[in-house]
Amino acid sequence: MHGYHAEYGHLPPAVVYSPDGKPLYSWRVLLLPYFEKEELYKEFHLDEAWDSPHNLALLPKMPNLYALVNQQPEPPYATYFRVFVGRGTAFEH
Repeated sequence: MHGYHAEYGHLPPAVVYSPDGKPLYSWRVLLLPYFEKEELYKEFHLDEAWDSPHNLALLPKMPNLYALVNQQPEPPYATYFRVFVGRGTAFEH
């Protein structure tokens, strides 16, 4: 988060939306380059939703940083990291 903030002057958005307002992917994708996952970030189709066929195929490459400790999530590769959004939070926008 701090690396993103240092580069852009703000935290990443909680969700990135398409031009027509559909949610595409979350802050987790935007942070990939900041923990040595630049190649995975480049593979991601940023104009498609996280669950498009292409992007779903990348889930096995999910960084361990997003995985649960000592647990297999259901469904596989699910993440439980969430953020609060709204006025007065870090994800206000």
